[in-house]
Amino acid sequence: MIIVAPKIQNNDSIVVGIYPHMPPYQYLENGELKGFEIDLINELGQRMDKKIIFVETD
Repeated sequence: MIIVAPKIQNNDSIVVGIYPHMPPYQYLENGELKGFEIDLINELGQRMDKKIIFVETD
């Protein structure tokens, strides 16, 4: 079950912080984000009709 906070429900996008140095979960390949978690988050965004904005963290 996914519980969505009211603040997320009222926005068109969701900002997700990621650390892209953990293959196979999240990593950079030729400057593009790849991995299981990236695919999963993008799928959730599609199902929620939200744009996903990834922000890389250290």
